[in-house]
Amino acid sequence: MSRPDKNETYPYVVVLKSNNKKTIEQTGWLSSLFSIVLFSFSLYQDPKNIGANAFAISTVSIFIIIAIRKKQKKTIRFFPLLSTAGVGMILTTDIPFIGILLLIAAIVERRISIKKEIGFSDAGIKFNYKRGEKVPWSELNNVILRDGLLTIDFNNNNLIQVDTDDEDNADYEVTEDEFNAYCRSQLNKA
Repeated sequence: MSRPDKNETYPYVVVLKSNNKKTIEQTGWLSSLFSIVLFSFSLYQDPKNIGANAFAISTVSIFIIIAIRKKQKKTIRFFPLLSTAGVGMILTTDIPFIGILLLIAAIVERRISIKKEIGFSDAGIKFNYKRGEKVPWSELNNVILRDGLLTIDFNNNNLIQVDTDDEDNADYEVTEDEFNAYCRSQLNKA
């Protein structure tokens, strides 16, 4: 399994629970509806604006695709819709500052929607959400996963405890005992 760093393979990858999924989704829906209303208002003022019509149709089409994906219980992202609407607002309407705000929202949504993962390999552990931070096993006292709670105890008395998200890692099922045995063996080697 190779997710935290695309150049390396990790025998174990733990997906961390995200507490802001609901907020991200609600904000995405509101921003999407807001952009559709603004395009409608802009088209009401100038119905012959071909560019605004094209971007409005694109935005509504992407909105429908997102709604279908939501109904199918698939992962949804608002980045395509918000970026399309943002560019459309900048290029075809009299409210380019709203387009800039939508583009900023698209970038922020994309950044905070990334699943936080920790990869475990023979060389150490790697956090995908901390740039370049790879921790060798020799810097760790203990690593244990129990009842969905991952605990990483560092030699310098730092402690990380995070909830894991079993739902997002269904493609790679492993028992806690198997994972803990692997971590113990790596710690004993270090």
